[in-house]
Amino acid sequence: MIEVVIVSSSLNFVLRLTPIVGAIALIWSFDALAQDEPRWTHPELKWNTIETEHFFVHFHEGAEQTGKLTAKIAEDIYKPITSLYGYEPNGKVHFIIIDYDDFSNGSAYYLDNKVEIWASAMDFELRGTHSWLRNVITHEYTHMISLGAARKITRHIPAAYVQWLGYEDEKRPDVLYGYPNRILSYPLPFTVMPPWFAEGVAQHQRPELEYDLWDSHRDMLLRTAVVENKMLTYSEMNAFGKNSIGSERVYNQGYSLSGYIARNYGEASLQQIAANMRSPMRFSFDSAIKKATGKSGGQIYDEWKKHLQEAYAQQLREIQAHTVTGELVQAKGSGNFYPRWSPDGSKLAYLSNAGADYLGQTALVLREGVGGKDKLIKAGVHYAFSWSPDGTQLAYSRKSEKNPHHSVVYDLYLYDIKNKKEKRLTHAARAHSPSWSPDGKTLACVLNGDGAQNIALYDIAANQLKIITSHKTQEQAYTPQWSPDGRQILYSYSQARGRSLRLYDVASGEITPVNLQHSTNGESSGGKPTDARDAVFSPDGQKIYFSWDVTGIFNIYSYDLATQQTAPLTNVVGGAFMPSANGNGELVFSTFVAEGYKIAHLKTPQPVPPEVTQYLPSPDRNIQLAAVNGDLAHLNLNGIKHGAYDDKQIPNFEVKPYNDHYSAISILPRVMMDYGTVKLAPPSIAIRIMICSCWWIMTSSACRCFSKPTIKCVTPAQMATIFFIIWRKSISARGAVGITSTIRSSVLFTAATMPRFRSSIAD
Repeated sequence: MIEVVIVSSSLNFVLRLTPIVGAIALIWSFDALAQDEPRWTHPELKWNTIETEHFFVHFHEGAEQTGKLTAKIAEDIYKPITSLYGYEPNGKVHFIIIDYDDFSNGSAYYLDNKVEIWASAMDFELRGTHSWLRNVITHEYTHMISLGAARKITRHIPAAYVQWLGYEDEKRPDVLYGYPNRILSYPLPFTVMPPWFAEGVAQHQRPELEYDLWDSHRDMLLRTAVVENKMLTYSEMNAFGKNSIGSERVYNQGYSLSGYIARNYGEASLQQIAANMRSPMRFSFDSAIKKATGKSGGQIYDEWKKHLQEAYAQQLREIQAHTVTGELVQAKGSGNFYPRWSPDGSKLAYLSNAGADYLGQTALVLREGVGGKDKLIKAGVHYAFSWSPDGTQLAYSRKSEKNPHHSVVYDLYLYDIKNKKEKRLTHAARAHSPSWSPDGKTLACVLNGDGAQNIALYDIAANQLKIITSHKTQEQAYTPQWSPDGRQILYSYSQARGRSLRLYDVASGEITPVNLQHSTNGESSGGKPTDARDAVFSPDGQKIYFSWDVTGIFNIYSYDLATQQTAPLTNVVGGAFMPSANGNGELVFSTFVAEGYKIAHLKTPQPVPPEVTQYLPSPDRNIQLAAVNGDLAHLNLNGIKHGAYDDKQIPNFEVKPYNDHYSAISILPRVMMDYGTVKLAPPSIAIRIMICSCWWIMTSSACRCFSKPTIKCVTPAQMATIFFIIWRKSISARGAVGITSTIRSSVLFTAATMPRFRSSIAD
């Protein structure tokens, strides 16, 4: 995502100048736009630093594994990414690793040579599963390098600002100047790149590495938009700020469109487009596209859209002729997840964001049967939840900052349906996705920490957690489910790409993979790993129901534990996820259409002939962007590409206590036409201007510092004190430690321009 920013990271605020220059961010989910991000600093933490040839990596206690692995990965990708754009940053880039909150995100501040990474792996309903740390580090560093390569001048002057002020006529002879009544402001950015292109190219990264790829979730999002005529227009692709689905489509369509340009106009065209934006007087990205390809961005968009319509019509012809979609029983909202039958099959509970814009704004709701009226149980519930064996309670997880040091993490809760009472079970456990054991004594759940997720058992009576898996290096576990006899726990597992199903034997601790075979495709689709997820047992324990993308589209499948036979039960154009079956054989699941996730119901599910579920291959499928800089032999990618690296082997880096780091001053000059006179901010008063700007921000009131240099906003002593504080104050990684930069603004503010530069909390 493009976040337009002129930063003073030392004071933890951002001056936003929309939509010009900025920092790039890979969003965990655009739910972050609807939720409060972490607001608390953590001075209790001790921070450490690893220095490598090209990077500093700063991490706090508890995130040692992620910090060391970040240092390894960053050096792995340095040459592949910088050589792709022919650009190396001036100075070492700082990575700040954060793992005191349950967020998954990454942000690149290319004006500051700084990247922030949240250690928790992404589990987002609109993205597939990849190696989180390798993906996000490469993605964010690609932003740093691609934007740096496209920058017109030094990063210490990120933009300029031109302004004209008009005045009304004087109405009295004793008034020298009329009241200012007109203002025209025009920013001149020195880095210009629209979100769709920046994010599209960053998802391609260095494609030979295969850290990211066009997965089944991405294809689902684009496919449904094309089939249902819900694509973003070319203009809409240039901005975020939509709901979760719309904002993710900026990433999604940008990824697809940039790939289309590379395939049809040559891989070098992407690099050429970015290079064209270096021209000092080129501010139109469309003109850069036309110079590189001979066609405008709008013309290429129209070609690409027509191509998609024809390709998907061909790929879907068998599926659309034999769809099995079920009946929609909840069509409101864009995020309806984890429908769960009650033990007696009479009630249905699920998560829903009906009435909200973002997928993270879900609440737990309950209804009688599939057609009853919804009853709100609890807002803010995320991940899978579970009924108690007697059907009187619900176990779920939600975030809270009512923890030691205000860490915002997931904890487990119980809700008594009859008494309408909630009971909190854990505090700062970072636990989610509970599943109730058949005897009612234990909850199986997922524990998060230092970039890995493990399965744990929570003893309700003893209030104790016991970890039963030993995942460490970026290994992930998802959605544990007890078998009806209480002997096994079923869950999904991933270490890099895709997910597989596993069974944990409670008595012996033995873990066994579930061997899935598709009657037509075998175990994989096109040679790629598949994604099997959201698995649950049938009430009699004889079958497993799960979601699988073996054909390229997620559908609901059944797996017979005795015969090991797999059969598809749905055949959808979008995707089918999160199944649940009751004792009568009825199936409910979450189904994806262009407007989001809905709840569907199959009263009598029947096996679907596998041959009609085939998603026919597209000529574009599996095509990745090739390198644009010739021979790659000198890069030695064989040892670091997907499937070749071993992230369990980490070099013995020297770890030192963190010390403050400072970045250089940046300025934002302004030229103003005020009452017929051109006014500048000359170097002799630049420091005074900077201090006045800082003073206004720190006091949250406009510094009445007009353009006449004789007017003093603060005393010399105040200016000296403020300048010293600003100069020496260090940024913290979320308030504790980090990389310091001084004020990024020497604009000569006036009262009229202040509203255009409102300060806000950056972190």
